[in-house]
Amino acid sequence: MDTASELQATVKAMAQPGKGLLAADESGPTIAKRFATIGVESNEENRRAGAACCCLRQGWGRISAA
Repeated sequence: MDTASELQATVKAMAQPGKGLLAADESGPTIAKRFATIGVESNEENRRAGAACCCLRQGWGRISAA
């Protein structure tokens, strides 16, 4: 499969009903500010838990990364 065909297949798969793309990229300082407002330390464990909380919602299906 050539690159154009592969790209078209990827777009077709993502554009199906119930499928999509979630972009969730925040800088360290931005997430630290968000956590500070709720009294949570900005460390790796809490950042991972926060991302999981946003991405692992019932009915959303599996999200591989955020």
